[in-house]
Amino acid sequence: MQNYKRLPLEGLKNARDLGGFGTPLGVTKFGVFIRSDVPSSLSAEDIEFLKRYNLKSVIDLRSQKECSAIPDALSQEDWLSYMNVPMYDEKAAKGVCTDDNEKFLWADHYIRLADTSKRWIFEVITALERARDCTLFHCATGKDRTGLVSMALLGLCGVSDEDIIADYSVSQIYLRPLYEKMLSEGKAKSLDDPFFCTAPENMSRLLQYINSEYGDIPSYLNSCGISNALMDSLKKRFISEKTIA
Repeated sequence: MQNYKRLPLEGLKNARDLGGFGTPLGVTKFGVFIRSDVPSSLSAEDIEFLKRYNLKSVIDLRSQKECSAIPDALSQEDWLSYMNVPMYDEKAAKGVCTDDNEKFLWADHYIRLADTSKRWIFEVITALERARDCTLFHCATGKDRTGLVSMALLGLCGVSDEDIIADYSVSQIYLRPLYEKMLSEGKAKSLDDPFFCTAPENMSRLLQYINSEYGDIPSYLNSCGISNALMDSLKKRFISEKTIA
């Protein structure tokens, strides 16, 4: 199966393989971890593509209320395993989706979550390590909760801050057609709404905070209860050793 950075799926706008990032030990492998928006409207061709891509596990990061409102189309497929590891209860979700997004600062929100959601980080990273096979993890749009998990995965492997920031930032480009549709339907006020943004400074500030308060991402993950042994297991699975032709 050919490797893809952004998966060519009709029903997903923000599905990306986390392979291809340089690390001190080598390069992250394709076909191990996929980050995406919610797979709620997959075509038959999308399903067949994911089967050929050897997808075996799905981890849904959304709340139970979100899952009930917009079901994951993959949750009922018998050829893969599905797990829900929710971050937000209903009250917390409302705290994110306010009507006054002009005053909402994503960087501050991410920093707060880094300190208050350590148990969730532990549960998600542990679930990703135990999955063993090609795993897709997602929230709603695949940019915030999914972005935090991607930061953790890439950071524990030694991917540079610059590459982590770039990976986070591209979401608003891939999601723009969705936002334009919401705007045309009167479900959004402006494409400049901070709710739609994955501005580089959001992730940059979070990484600065983690590096200042904890030292680096592996040390932060230690503070979440994640052992070095578990991180080593993930790195062994996720990183191809350097080779020079």
